[in-house]
Amino acid sequence: MILFEIFFKFLILFLKYSSLYCFLYFSGKSFDKLLDKLFFKNLNTRDTLLNINKFYLFPIIGLIFIGNILIILNFFVPLNSLIVYFFILLIPVASINKIKFSLDKVNIHKFIYFVFIPSVLLISSSDINFHYDSAYYHLNHQNWLRESNLIIGMVNIFWPFGMSSIYEYLSSILWFDGSYILIHFLSLLFIHFLFICLYYSLFESKNKFLTNSALLIVIFGFLDNFGFGGGRNGFLYIQEAGKQDTAVASLTIFITITLFNLIKREIYDSKELNYILLISFFIFQIKVSSVYVFIPILIYIFQILYIKKVKLKTVIFNTIPVLFFGIVWFTKSFLTTGCLVFPVSLTCIETLSWYRVGSTISIEEYTTQTSFAFMEYFQNNDLGFGDWFNDFFFNNGGFSEYYRNVYSNFLISLSILVVFCLIYFKRQKNGYFFNISVFVFIVFGLLYLIFYGPIPRYSMGLLSSIIGLLGFYFSEPRLKESKTLYLVIFIFVIGLIPRLNSYKKFLNVNDIAITVAYINQNQSIKQNMEWTTPKNGGRCWIDLNCRVDEYPVGFKKGSLFKTATMKVD
Repeated sequence: MILFEIFFKFLILFLKYSSLYCFLYFSGKSFDKLLDKLFFKNLNTRDTLLNINKFYLFPIIGLIFIGNILIILNFFVPLNSLIVYFFILLIPVASINKIKFSLDKVNIHKFIYFVFIPSVLLISSSDINFHYDSAYYHLNHQNWLRESNLIIGMVNIFWPFGMSSIYEYLSSILWFDGSYILIHFLSLLFIHFLFICLYYSLFESKNKFLTNSALLIVIFGFLDNFGFGGGRNGFLYIQEAGKQDTAVASLTIFITITLFNLIKREIYDSKELNYILLISFFIFQIKVSSVYVFIPILIYIFQILYIKKVKLKTVIFNTIPVLFFGIVWFTKSFLTTGCLVFPVSLTCIETLSWYRVGSTISIEEYTTQTSFAFMEYFQNNDLGFGDWFNDFFFNNGGFSEYYRNVYSNFLISLSILVVFCLIYFKRQKNGYFFNISVFVFIVFGLLYLIFYGPIPRYSMGLLSSIIGLLGFYFSEPRLKESKTLYLVIFIFVIGLIPRLNSYKKFLNVNDIAITVAYINQNQSIKQNMEWTTPKNGGRCWIDLNCRVDEYPVGFKKGSLFKTATMKVD
């Protein structure tokens, strides 16, 4: 009876996840067809795109398309509107023709991709909880998107709303059936995608460098389970629901390895460049601080312009889709914050009626401090790198111990993998341009993180990418490859992505962990107007009448948009 209950619970979770996956798959396929008709009419139809079967890429493309459509729709209507759901449900219809099922297409690879990987990841649903920041501002922001169209000066309601992520738009339409588990599934989709890419590179790709990179990243994931503090070396992990760092890391690893493979092989393809730009901009939309992902893109564009001699107008033509989404995104950012990029004060216009003068600089300083970044020390003449290093690794109590363990484990893992490569693989010489490109990416990526936020959850993508890039410096194995051993390591790594506690709770037949989005907290202390403030903890959850900021804010209604401005009594 207990086994039946466990199986039934798993089946419900699997069907929910699969439904979301299929919806995004067909949405991505529809967008791919649209781009083919508009921009790539003369290209031959092919199955591979960005070094992977394009069908595995469609769910991510679907997220990009749906997310940006939601941003556009929210200019005019709340995202909880039936119009929104009707519109986005029409998107996948364009790609659904005759669905054919053939047993000939069912094999061990398909089982791994669509059954094994998601099944293991879904185990985490038994004990996942919301991240602190979800209760602090993510969920509340999503509820504002659900209940109102775009609000000019939305940042004035609560400053973290200014760091608006496309992740909030995607999450806001996933509040179903009294459960918020689909928000957790959104995070799992990115991990699922990365492991599909790793498996594909290991067992189906004929590109030896991609196979080497995937093997090293998988072994890196294996080593993540050992070391100081019980492990954790910078490899990705399942984050609490509502946070997007793992999503950024997964896509950063994919796009970095993909780009350097193109740079190494000096390949230019207009459709691939288009998708590279779309995915990279999507990473930026998820988290603005991931801007360093554009470094290899600039290197690649330089290569195709000055080495491959591709015409500039051809490259510009390939940027049209991302330029369109970019115009929408920066317009949204400008209207909601008064800045093109928030909280970068240089991009803000202080004369706007909804802009609170001096607010962005203080927020810049606050985010720098909470990220334990070097920038604060760099701007202080009395402090230097040594002061930051000591504070970061030794003077921040439990935080310092955790950071010290993670980065020590990373260096140990990197050393082990370098020795492994020297023993197991033959050396591979690379061209000067490729070596310089890798060096520039790593140095600028590390400097950017140090200056603006070197905490481990921000650095997962870069650290794993460094491990993957190591594979480009080696060729064939000296020994006969054992795909069976590769598979065992892969299964072990994916099996330990969920915590052991997740397995225990799953077997206890508990319900899924996040069936409600917030605990009803007594709101007290009248602030100003209709606003209240949380009694304990500084978290409003999804209460739209709650604010943490103390300065008064009111709404001014317009013909289309309402504006959140400073209230003058």
